[in-house]
Amino acid sequence: MTTWQRARRPEQKEQRLRAIVDAAAALFAESSYDQVSMSAIAERAGQAKGNLYRYFSTKEEIFLRLYLDEVDGWVEALERALAPLAGGDEPARVAAVITRVTATRPRLCSLLALLTGVLERNVTVEAVSAFKEQLAAEAQPRVIAALRGALPSLDEQRAALLLRYLHALAASLWQMANPAPVLAEVLERPHLRPLRVDFELDLGRALTALIDGLMP
Repeated sequence: MTTWQRARRPEQKEQRLRAIVDAAAALFAESSYDQVSMSAIAERAGQAKGNLYRYFSTKEEIFLRLYLDEVDGWVEALERALAPLAGGDEPARVAAVITRVTATRPRLCSLLALLTGVLERNVTVEAVSAFKEQLAAEAQPRVIAALRGALPSLDEQRAALLLRYLHALAASLWQMANPAPVLAEVLERPHLRPLRVDFELDLGRALTALIDGLMP
């Protein structure tokens, strides 16, 4: 394992942070969140475990940073995808775009499903406050602007509601569409198949109905 000297310049600190978050992302892709430990993250990042605590107090804080990275990529993709629909006021097309952009980011969906019940629990007030402030200052205004560009009849308050409901829908539907192996086996029974959730199909339908209901 590589032993790194303590970061003294801002760019060195950011390099250490990036290595830690990238290591967590790689481990999360290989196993469940519960199976990812601080020791494993440190080893994958090439650092001593003690070094991690200079940058993050808990594993949850590392994953909140990863969540912010994922949201940033989602916002950029959504802005690009909604731009051709500017001025159209077409709920079904907007719902389809949002669904497609979201469904192609399984890591974001997995983190979204963990956010409220897990990631925002074992953290300090300062850490979760900084996390929420960054979302409110950067991601939310950009998404609302993109939504209102494609749906000009939607005022800012209703666009904010749409974003909030999207969060809830995506988090719950993702969990339902990716059940534990034992439940997945049970849902293969012919008479229980109607209970299965298709994330992209169900999210698209729900969003279309939701946007229709929010339109004035």
